[in-house]
Amino acid sequence: MISVRELTKVYRQPTRDVVAIDDINLDIDDGEIHGIIGRSGAGKSTLVRCLTLLDRPTKGQVIVGSQDLTAVSDTELRNARRRIGMVFQHANLLSSRTVAENVAMPLEIVNTKKAERRAKAIELIELVGLNGLEDTYPAQLSGGQRQRVGIARALAADPDVLLCDEPTSALDPNTTEGILNLIRSVAERLNLTVVIITHEMSVVKNLCDSVSLLDAGKILESGKLSEVAGDVNSQLSRSLLPLPTHDEVTADLVIEVVGKADAVNTPIGTTIAAENPVTVDIAAANIETLSGTRFAHYLLGINSDKPINLTGIEATLARHGFSVRVRAKQGVQA
Repeated sequence: MISVRELTKVYRQPTRDVVAIDDINLDIDDGEIHGIIGRSGAGKSTLVRCLTLLDRPTKGQVIVGSQDLTAVSDTELRNARRRIGMVFQHANLLSSRTVAENVAMPLEIVNTKKAERRAKAIELIELVGLNGLEDTYPAQLSGGQRQRVGIARALAADPDVLLCDEPTSALDPNTTEGILNLIRSVAERLNLTVVIITHEMSVVKNLCDSVSLLDAGKILESGKLSEVAGDVNSQLSRSLLPLPTHDEVTADLVIEVVGKADAVNTPIGTTIAAENPVTVDIAAANIETLSGTRFAHYLLGINSDKPINLTGIEATLARHGFSVRVRAKQGVQA
C-alpha cells in the first residue's frame, strides 16, 4: 500500500544544508498499523509531511497504492490526498463549529451537499463513540473527546490510509488507551492502513503490527513487531521488552536471551544446565505479549568451575527458540 524509495529531504540554509530525511526506504502492507518511533528531532514530522507531499521531498518516491505522489499533477495530488486521512497531536478543531460541523469539513471543501455532510458526520460521530454530542462545541469536550472528533474528521472522505502524528502525546494514560483502542477498531472495521508517528514505545507495543526506528533522518531498524522484538541484538527489542531494575550481575558469563511463542514456556535455567556443566541464575526477567505473541526476555548469570563452552550454551538456547547476546564473559573457553 505505501512504498517509500530513497526519500530524502534537505532544507537549504544560508550557512549549511540540513538533512531532515536521509535516503529512507520503507514498505507498509495493506491493512497494517505501522509505527515510526524516534526522539524529538529524529525527522518524524518531516517524514509525515513528505508522505502527504505537504513538504515536497528533495529526492525519492512516495507511492500510495499504485500512484507515485511525487510524479503526479497538482490536481491528481489533491485527489490523492483525499485518500489519506490525518490525525494530529492536537485535534485542531474550529471552536466556532459544532462537532458535526468539524467532522464534515473535508466534505464541505469538496462541495458535498449539506444533508449528505450531516448524515456522514453523524455516522462517524457514532463510530468514534460520541453519540449525542454532534451539536456540542469543542470547548465543552475533554481532550480525549476532541481527539475522537479529530479521528472522525480524518475519516470523513473515506480514506484508504490514516496518518497519525503523535495522536496521544497530549493525553493521560487512560485516555491514551481508549484512543489507541479506537484507532485499532476503526482500522480493522474500515480496512485502513495506518501510519502512527510517536516517541512513546507504549504506543507501539499496544497498537502496532510493525515498527521502524528513526534517528537523525535515517531508519535504523524496521520490521514486523514480532520479528524485531524476538531479536535480542535489536535496539528496538530492548526497548519493547525492557528488563526491570536489577543489581549488577557478577558471573563467569552474563548473557541476555529473548524467546517467543512456545519458547516462553521453557524453564530457561534447568534447560541450559541439563546440557552444559554450569549453574544459572536469573538476574532479571520480563514476559510480555506484543502483537498477539508472548515474549520472554532474561538476563542470566552463568557460573562454572570449568571453562564455559559458550558455543554449546548458544546451541542449546537456539534449539529452544532463543536468541542470545553476550554482555560479559570471563570464564569462557577460548
